[in-house]
Amino acid sequence: MSDDARTVMLTKMCLKHGIGILREGALAVRFQTAFPAAHYDGEAGEWRME
Repeated sequence: MSDDARTVMLTKMCLKHGIGILREGALAVRFQTAFPAAHYDGEAGEWRME
C-alpha cells in the first residue's frame, strides 16, 4: 500500500462497530490516531468502537 492520502467514511448504523484490520502496523496506528475511542478486541479479532 502506498502512502497516498485516502479518505475513509464510517457510517454509524448501530451501537457497536467492528473493523477488521490488523492489530498492529501502520494502518492500525493511523486508525487509532483517527479514532482514539477505538480499542482492539483480541477475542473477536477486530477493532471496536462503541
